[in-house]
Amino acid sequence: MSFFDDDSPTMTGSQRAGGGSSGPRDPSGPTPPSGRRGRSGGSGRGSNGGSNKRRERKPRSKRSVRIQRLLIALVALFIVVFLLALWIRSCSYNRKVSSYQEYMTNVQKVVEGTNAVGKDLKTMVNDPTNYTREGMTKLLDEMVRDQKAVYDRSLKLQPPDDLVDENVTLVEGMNIRHKGYQLWRDAIEAELKGKDASVTAKNLAALGAYFTGPEAYYQSLFYRQAQRVMADEGVTNVAVPAATYYTNANLFQTTKMKNLLETMGQTSSLKGVHGVALAGVQVQPGDQQLETGKTNRITASTELEFIVSVENQGTVTEPDVPVEITLIPPEDANLQNQKLESSIASIKAGQVKTAKIAGFTLDPAVIGPELKLRVQVGPVPQEQVATNNKATYTVIFQL
Repeated sequence: MSFFDDDSPTMTGSQRAGGGSSGPRDPSGPTPPSGRRGRSGGSGRGSNGGSNKRRERKPRSKRSVRIQRLLIALVALFIVVFLLALWIRSCSYNRKVSSYQEYMTNVQKVVEGTNAVGKDLKTMVNDPTNYTREGMTKLLDEMVRDQKAVYDRSLKLQPPDDLVDENVTLVEGMNIRHKGYQLWRDAIEAELKGKDASVTAKNLAALGAYFTGPEAYYQSLFYRQAQRVMADEGVTNVAVPAATYYTNANLFQTTKMKNLLETMGQTSSLKGVHGVALAGVQVQPGDQQLETGKTNRITASTELEFIVSVENQGTVTEPDVPVEITLIPPEDANLQNQKLESSIASIKAGQVKTAKIAGFTLDPAVIGPELKLRVQVGPVPQEQVATNNKATYTVIFQL
């Protein structure tokens, strides 16, 4: 059997090698197969079989397909989670920025509110002649009321968690300033009434701490701290309101307070006209009206009482008007003067009020001879005319 018997018997060697025409074989006869021919030409099975093996792909296993699909799913899941994390972070940041922005907007309203009150104060200090007495009193009450409203607004602020302590500084500052306005009102009203000698330029200037102090604490403990906190949180586009109005205004310099008091004292529309007058003296019992220039005979009695009438001839209410009666015995009686004092709590402009005075000791030595009874009312602070404040009566006490 030949080496080529495995091939089809109808195919010649030349046909197997290249498919040439049929014809007589080479006289030398068939060439025994060699290793080279078997590798290069070989039989049809050997040549075609090698080529088919090189072209044929080995099928993938189900395990490798599942792993490949799993990897693709993991990559897709990672991308989704990453994008979701970015979205959540972005939303969280936006909420944080919105929280700071809303809070600082409300803080700005508080600062603007207290500054508005300060502008009224500045006008009062720099030019008090713009006001009447009633107008200034009304403005003082309005400033106290408006600053109280600012303080109440500050109590309603809702700070972010990182600014709770700073918010306390702001609220306390507004409360302290409210107390400052109350003290300022009381001092200026006392000066308008001429009631309190302690109202001095130095004392008024000392009240400035109630107004500038809150700003110093705000700038140090709120303004800078809030900026630092937001920077640490990555919030860079939210402005912190500054509070420097009262400090920059320099309202409470001693020279300004001195000028304020002097101007108020020289402005009649503010201070008004001050003055009281003795309107009459009546003796009880008996409804006897004392007269100057004549001898007034008075019945001595244990119920003896003098009723002194005082008229407010000024334009403003006068508080605590003093009334004094002095009984002056004859020089040869060897007796001391007797003085009785009283006061009228308040007298409105144009009004007449009375003070009742009793308590003289009527020794036998004062019964019969002529005595002098001196009656004086006032004077009140800033009173310019005192000639009508007193009178001296000639009296004789008789049984």
